[in-house]
Amino acid sequence: MTVFRTASFSICLLAGIVQSCSFPSVVTADEDEQVTSDSLELAAFKENGKYGFKDATGKVAIPARYDDVGSFSEGLAAISLDDKWGFVNETGDIIVDPQFDEVEHFNEGVAKVLVGDKYGFVNQVGEWVVEPSFEVVHSFSEGLAPAMIGEKWGFVDRTGQQAFRPRFDQLGRLTEGLAPARVGALWGYVNWKGEWMILPRFTFAGAFQNGRAEVWTETIDIIDRRGAVLKSTPSHFERLQ
Repeated sequence: MTVFRTASFSICLLAGIVQSCSFPSVVTADEDEQVTSDSLELAAFKENGKYGFKDATGKVAIPARYDDVGSFSEGLAAISLDDKWGFVNETGDIIVDPQFDEVEHFNEGVAKVLVGDKYGFVNQVGEWVVEPSFEVVHSFSEGLAPAMIGEKWGFVDRTGQQAFRPRFDQLGRLTEGLAPARVGALWGYVNWKGEWMILPRFTFAGAFQNGRAEVWTETIDIIDRRGAVLKSTPSHFERLQ
């Protein structure tokens, strides 16, 4: 899960490995890398130590005046000034004042933000949708966000209410109605109610895409939504034997 923060970015690590849980792909700008908008194809550029955006013709659309920037999503891009993050629109107007310690891009109309040591969600004008009350929470997908509440994981909705009593050791985002969930050492898949749709038997469970997901057992498998194996290949360890 890539995030915009003042010093660095982090990724989603589940069970000691990177989980392909279809978190939104967002990156901060780099001097040698373009960050493009999802609508007007604005690309970040750096000038005199500051960042701005150019359009597809190379014309400056937003002057270089920010300490760092992120990609546009749903019409807004994260920008950093004086170690705080906010959001601008595609004409460079500041829509949400820089005030957060860390942000992710907008997804389903809300953005995950960090204030102090707690995460919450704001809407596209900077109003709190879910007050900052979570130490660990993922972004919304299909109307729900996986969150750690106490020592267990569950889903919360856009009002911050729990969809069910948290009971998983780890929980990924919903895609195509299914979310990877771990109890003990094994992963399976649950629906939005937290009901098992595919019982836990995997050491890794990726996100569903087009009705298929990658899972690991003693082999690397592709399964369908019923959990039936469609394709199986030896694991990397087995190939080394």
